Amino acid sequence: MKLSNFVKLALPSAVLALGLISTPASATNSSTTLMSVNASVAAFCTISAGPLAFGAISNPTAAITTSTTISYKCNTGTTVAGITFTTSAFSPPATTFGMAGATNGGTLAYSLNLSSTGAIPVTSGTEILSSSTLTFTANGTQQSLPVYGQITQAAAAAAAADSYTDSVTVTFTY
Repeated sequence: MKLSNFVKLALPSAVLALGLISTPASATNSSTTLMSVNASVAAFCTISAGPLAFGAISNPTAAITTSTTISYKCNTGTTVAGITFTTSAFSPPATTFGMAGATNGGTLAYSLNLSSTGAIPVTSGTEILSSSTLTFTANGTQQSLPVYGQITQAAAAAAAADSYTDSVTVTFTY
């Protein structure tokens, strides 16, 4: 019987000890804090330009015109101040546009405009500011800006037979 009294006394103690080990103690105190989360997004624009191709010119009787598109995307909140086109064929401070001949060293002058009516002429190296006649949309979606090119009949007729090219740097200021 002594063994059974020992079991009677030891068993509840063992069960109690196992319960304390396997059951987590409940917390009675806590502390909280706020974690600051932040980011800073800078104004940005991406731009690309299609080619301005006048094509083959033969015996011109009128001005040759063509157009292309400047595609751009600026994030919301970006203020576009203006756009600048700079020719590479003429040395600075050239304000006119011209294509250089591949073999004869000649040039073929052309003009750019941001309006099909000629209302927004472009001068090489001079920024065209955002205004009531030229506005830029900055809303995070792709936008298009048409660019019109023209070679006068006189310039085309006076040009020597050759292939002419120019690279124009397009710069958005924001």
